[in-house]
Amino acid sequence: MMKKLTLIIFCALMTTVLSAQTAHKHLRTGDKSYEKQNYSKAEENYRKAVNKDNSPKSNYNLGNAVYQQEKYKEAVKHFQTSAQNATDESVKSKAFHNMGNAHLNAYQNAEGEEAKDKEQHLKDAIDSYKQALRHNPKDMDSKHNLTMAMQQMKKQQQQNQ
Repeated sequence: MMKKLTLIIFCALMTTVLSAQTAHKHLRTGDKSYEKQNYSKAEENYRKAVNKDNSPKSNYNLGNAVYQQEKYKEAVKHFQTSAQNATDESVKSKAFHNMGNAHLNAYQNAEGEEAKDKEQHLKDAIDSYKQALRHNPKDMDSKHNLTMAMQQMKKQQQQNQ
């Protein structure tokens, strides 16, 4: 009886370890494709990594790959998941920063959307940059992007009046 229990526990642990190794392998392969600017291939591998191990890193990398393909709304979702699940402040900050960039690009490419929906992208970008700064107050890129987004919001509001 004790041998069966030990065997079951061992098999369960090995399954978990093998799954994590497979996810890591997909992340590495995705990284190589990303470096070669083959973003669709990187996306494919990062999706496999997310399916194996829904980690903040897997989601962050997948967000970057789809962002590079101008799938900004999808990128936001992956950065959001990464930020929510990350325990490291630096990872959270980077995920929120990139989420702000994705919102800002969604705003800039929101042709055909209603004005309130387009403006929501800009508000979400501002909120994302603020979140990035809460997790890393020294992040000069987020400060710069926040300033630019706020200036764009002011300009947008003046045009609406």
